[in-house]
Amino acid sequence: MSATATFRIWRGDTAGGRFQDYTTPVAAGMVVLDAVHRIQAEQANDLAVRWNCKAGRCGSCSAEVNGMPKLMCMTRLDELPLERPVTIEPMQAFPIVKDLVTDVSWNFAVKRRIAPFRPRPPDAPDGTWRMAQADVDRVMEFRKCIECFLCQDVCHVLRDHQRHTEFIGPRYFVHAAALEMHPLDVEDRTEALRREHAIGLCNITKCCTKVCPEQAESICRDVLEVEPEEQQALVVLLLALTDQFADGGADRLAAARALLPKLAGQYAQAYYAGIICERWGKRLFGHGSPGHGPVVYEWLREAMEWYEQAERVRPAGDDDAILRWNTCARLIERHAHVRAAPAEERVEMPLE
Repeated sequence: MSATATFRIWRGDTAGGRFQDYTTPVAAGMVVLDAVHRIQAEQANDLAVRWNCKAGRCGSCSAEVNGMPKLMCMTRLDELPLERPVTIEPMQAFPIVKDLVTDVSWNFAVKRRIAPFRPRPPDAPDGTWRMAQADVDRVMEFRKCIECFLCQDVCHVLRDHQRHTEFIGPRYFVHAAALEMHPLDVEDRTEALRREHAIGLCNITKCCTKVCPEQAESICRDVLEVEPEEQQALVVLLLALTDQFADGGADRLAAARALLPKLAGQYAQAYYAGIICERWGKRLFGHGSPGHGPVVYEWLREAMEWYEQAERVRPAGDDDAILRWNTCARLIERHAHVRAAPAEERVEMPLE
């Protein structure tokens, strides 16, 4: 690791601000929050930064490091390219207070809008309830959330489109799910999620799971240990694996495909088979290796075939398969090199 590193930190308040560079000594084992504290102590005593536990449990030190929402206390310097300045800025989805501190109080107001826990009458005369341990374990998975609000920050509905008045965001969809799946709760929030909390604005890009420090993949695997056929956990795990295509290899592709037979119904199996092929094709497209066009084309065409199968058995009013088919078709249409190879050159699709 370099003896020093430069950190480009946003300084300002509600009136505006700018990035300012600070060069400071760094050492093995340091995290971004360590560097910020050193800069605060030695060069910028008035630098505003929110933090508490420095152990990834309180969710206080959320910021954007090199453009990616992260906990500063969990972002190791040896994982960053220190040969160029490391940019640190506040979360973009919330109003600025000062420097790296944002006003996240909107989130707490949103939580008050969701119907609270309403238990069924007690099961026994002494006022107690009876629950299966599996139901208790399932609900506990949702309680791993540390409310860092990184998922809210990365969500394009809030970050780019500023739909805060109508859309509650991924953190509170998880909160609502925790209440809905609680074995004692009798409140029905499904209609409110659709009409009042705009769940339909979520287009399942799953960027929220990618920035979650509690890792959606780990949570889903814990749920599946208790209930191996839990459909929501299977779908979220599959999507979490496809989120890792950009960084992982064929093992992630194989792991995602292995989940398909466990999905209930022809529609889910065909639709998510299409998702896997589409995202793998886009991974290859993004890598841009020489001669990749025909390979990308074959993956996208396979995705479209799966979407066609899903469309034939889709639930009434569900247009997701059609929309995804159109996305693949547009990608092929807009890029002349994404075309089928001549028949004499065609080979089996490589994974890489």
